[in-house]
Parts: sequence; C-alpha cells; structure tokens
Amino acid sequence: SGTRTGLFFYRATKATGEKWQRMLMDNDMSAQGCVTADIRGNQRNNDIICIDVRGTNSLKWYEYQGK
Repeated sequence: SGTRTGLFFYRATKATGEKWQRMLMDNDMSAQGCVTADIRGNQRNNDIICIDVRGTNSLKWYEYQGK
C-alpha cells in the first residue's frame, strides 16, 4: 500500500534525442526493475520484462507487437 503505479515508456521524437514523448505502458504496474530481452528468440525485437513490487512480486512480460 502507498506504492504508486504506472509504467511509462519514453520514445525520442527527434533523432538528436532532444525531445521525448512519454507513453503509458501499464497503469497497474509498480515496477521494481525492468530488463529488455528477445524472449521469443525471433531476433527481431526486444520485449520488456518487469517485476511488480506489490503483493507477490509478480513478473510481467510486455511482448513487442511492432513490425
């Protein structure tokens, strides 16, 4: 209790890295830590895996759905 929730992803909107756009990934996540990895092994894109500190420290996998 008292733990804030919200997992955000930041995407550069300029190639120079001067401007960023914040996007909500999960409004019910209180991430203790996250890593990226190619979980499916398709060698195309990395997924994001996070540990939620609330309750049982559950693991959440955000599979990349892009092209």
